[in-house]
Amino acid sequence: MGIFKRLFGGRQAEVPESSEDEFEEEYMSYAEALAIAKRDAKRGLNVERDIISYVGYDETLGDFCTVEIRFFSTDMGEMSMNPLPLDNREEDEQLTDEKIAEFAKAGNTIAAIRLYRLLHSVDLYQAKQAVERLRRDA
Repeated sequence: MGIFKRLFGGRQAEVPESSEDEFEEEYMSYAEALAIAKRDAKRGLNVERDIISYVGYDETLGDFCTVEIRFFSTDMGEMSMNPLPLDNREEDEQLTDEKIAEFAKAGNTIAAIRLYRLLHSVDLYQAKQAVERLRRDA
């Protein structure tokens, strides 16, 4: 399952509940989804009748992701985003401790913890402790 899913078309989006309205519901047609994919794709844009996929940067997640929009009918699509695996990253997509420290110092603790876990393959507790140290040392 991706980090989050959205439905495009005439149905309501399935997104995690958030008290801060972190995710907005979006509705769009296949043509609109294709235009966004062409705009946001950094590389690997793949367009088929029932799926649009690409690699792009997501500001909310603060990282590069693989994005898939699957269309089960002509007017509705489901979007999922997954972190780009470390071994599939190009040079300018690499995740670094410096980038994680920037998120921690800016107060974006959740993103910093998620990125730290991805980079260092540690559990949640270890990542939280490391990010708290980064914030204290700032």
